[in-house]
Amino acid sequence: MARITQLPLCYRFSFNIETMTLSLIIQKWLMPELQKRLRAETLLMDYMYREYGGDKTVFASCGEQLSFGYENAIQFLFETDTEIAYGYTFTPVIEPTEEICDRCNGTKIDHFEHPCNDCRATGKKHVQSKRHFQQGMLSLCPIVRFLNGALLDNCTDKNDHDWKSETNEKQLIALEWTDTTGMHNCSISAWTDDFVFEWLKQASDIELQQMTYTMARVEEVLLRKDPDAYSRRLFRFDFYDGTHFGFQAPGNACTLGTSSYTSGMFGSIGKTLSPHNVDNRFQQIEFIVGLAVLNDLIIKSTVK
Repeated sequence: MARITQLPLCYRFSFNIETMTLSLIIQKWLMPELQKRLRAETLLMDYMYREYGGDKTVFASCGEQLSFGYENAIQFLFETDTEIAYGYTFTPVIEPTEEICDRCNGTKIDHFEHPCNDCRATGKKHVQSKRHFQQGMLSLCPIVRFLNGALLDNCTDKNDHDWKSETNEKQLIALEWTDTTGMHNCSISAWTDDFVFEWLKQASDIELQQMTYTMARVEEVLLRKDPDAYSRRLFRFDFYDGTHFGFQAPGNACTLGTSSYTSGMFGSIGKTLSPHNVDNRFQQIEFIVGLAVLNDLIIKSTVK
C-alpha cells in the first residue's frame, strides 16, 4: 500500500467579507466521483430528503453552471480549467415588520433599561426571514461530506506503483459538520495539513485578528447586530506551543480546536480539530468562516 504523506487538493472554502459570500471551490478532477455519490441512493441523502424535503433534483445541478440546493441557495460563481466555484451569500435571518415590538412595547429599551435586543432597538417587531441561512447550511453539508469521502477513497488502498495524485497542490483544510442542532449536538470537525502550523508560526497579529473579526462580522450581519466591542471579544483565536490552535465563539465554552488524539479525519496525516459545546448553526458557520479566512490568508501569502 502506498504511503500517503499529503492529501491532494480536493476543495477549499473562501470568504469575501465585502459581499458576505462563502465560496466552495471544488477541483474538477473529483467532480465525477462527487456527482456519482450525490445521485446514488445513500442513507445520508434519504435522511436529508425525509427530514427537510426535496429529492435528487435538489443537488442535480452540482457540477454545472447552475444554482442548486434547497431553494437554490447555492449559486454558481465561476469556472476555470481546473475548478468550479459555488457560493452562499449571507443575509439577515430576521427582518423588521411594522408591528410594535412585544418586549419593549415600542420604546426601544427593555426592562433592564438596555437597548432592546429583540427589535434591535428599533421598536419594531422582528420575525424570521423567509430566506433563513439554514437552507444554505443544509445544502452545503452533504456536498462537503461526499467530497471528504471521495478524497479519502482516492488516498487509500492504492498500490505503490499505481497511485498518483491528480494535482501537485495539497489540501490545507477540510471540514465536516452535522445538519442537526441542539445542546452539544451541532457538531463540527476540521482537519489541517501540517503546513498550516508552519504558516501560523510566522503569521502576523493583523492576519490572526482578521479571522476573528470576520467571524464576528458574520454574526452581526446574520442577527442584525450593531458592532460591539464586548461581543467581538467573545470571538478568539489561540495558537500556543507551536503545536495547537483553536477558535472560540460566543456560547458555553464553545470551541473548535486541535486535540491530543493522534488520528482523526484522515488517519495520521495532519491534525484534527474537535468541537466543544457547539449547539447551533451560527456557531458552526462562524467556525467555517474562520477556517475559510485562514485558508485564504495562507494562499495569499504563499502564491508567488
